[in-house]
This record gives sequence, structure tokens and C-alpha cells, in this order.
Amino acid sequence: MNKPTASDEPSPPGGDWSARADAEGTRVAAKAREKQFREGAEAVLRFLEFRFQVTNNPLFVWQALKLFRMGTLPMPAWVQREFGTWIDAMAGLATKPPKERVDAAVGRALGFKVTKSGGNPFEQYRRLRHAEDYFSGYLHYRRQKFRQTPATEKVAADRNTSSSTVRRELLWLASQLGCDDLSKLEEKLREDALQSWVAMIGQKEVALRTANDRLQQLETRKLRRWTRLSSRAQGLK
Repeated sequence: MNKPTASDEPSPPGGDWSARADAEGTRVAAKAREKQFREGAEAVLRFLEFRFQVTNNPLFVWQALKLFRMGTLPMPAWVQREFGTWIDAMAGLATKPPKERVDAAVGRALGFKVTKSGGNPFEQYRRLRHAEDYFSGYLHYRRQKFRQTPATEKVAADRNTSSSTVRRELLWLASQLGCDDLSKLEEKLREDALQSWVAMIGQKEVALRTANDRLQQLETRKLRRWTRLSSRAQGLK
């Protein structure tokens, strides 16, 4: 019986088997990341739509457009509808030029309106995002069975601010969403897109763990096959 030549010897780890495993691992990881990103993008779109519905702040529509431009999702119907309204308003300005300042007229045509109290969509948007950061921390502690006041104090400690500031911002958030206390705010947001956002973070961790597990499985299979081929080659000597 002919002894195996050098070319018959199995490739050690790091050779062809390693390259194939690395390529497969990269493919699996990329697919997991794509799925995780799409799920996350859909959750963010639900979040933006809900916020636009309750605040009528056009910045949430522009944020949705920014996500759409990344090319991963079709443009949602609600975004198309709002942009259609704005396009019609801008076309109206072209046929009937405004007598007032052009920048103010264009701003109103695009949905940007300053309230009598001096508030504006940009300030509202910034404050909403800030208050929702407080709320996400507050909800985290409420899920751990903290009562409202201790939960507020924990969020204040985490954010290096006062509990009165946290409570004021949470109550302001509640008022923006048509609630008059924190209990109603919790109930309103319980099945909200904000919860989908929290769930998306968990999905990201699961996707990464799945990809890592797959890589480990491929590495184990590669080593087992190399060992099996090596043993067979040794038996032929």
C-alpha cells in the first residue's frame, strides 16, 4: 500500500479549512447583523410614527426619511403622506408667493410652527428625547419592582441629576402624550414603540450570540475533521 505523500496530508488549522470556516462565519455574522438592523429600523420607525402622531412635530418625519435613505426599508405610508402635504404647500407658495418673510412661509409649509408660548419643534424634539431617556431608565427600575419615587431617585443617581428634575421631565413627557400622571404614562407606553426599541436591543444581543455560537461550531467542526484526517493519515504510514 502506498504511503500518503506530503500533498495527501491534511491541512492543519489555519489552512483551507480555517479560511472556509472564517468565510462562513463572516457570512453568518453579516446575515445576523442585517436581520438585527432591519428589526431595529422597523422598531425605530414605529417609534417615530407614534411620536409624530401625538406631537405633530415634523422632525420625526425627517428622522424617518433619514432612516429610509439608508436603503434598508421601503418608505412608510405615513412619511409619504406628510411629504406629499409639504410638497403641495411648497407648490402653493410657488404659484402664490408669500407677502411675509420667505423663511417663515417655507417653515410653515414644511410643518415647522412656533407656538405662542415661544416653543418650537427643535426645542420640543430635543426635550422629548431627553425626557424619554429618563423614562427608559425609570421603566427599567419599575420593571424591577421599584416604586415610583425610588425609581425616580435611581434614575437621578444614574444621570447625575436631581430627582426633582427627573420627575419634572417625566411629567412634562406625560403632558406631551396626553397623560396627567406617571401611572397613565406607563400604561400608554407599555405597548408603545419605545418597548419595541428596548426589545430590539435584546434582539441585537441574541443575534450577536447566535453569530458567535455559529463561529464556534464551525471552528469545532474544522478541528474535528482535521483530527480525523490526521488520524487516518497516520494509520496509512
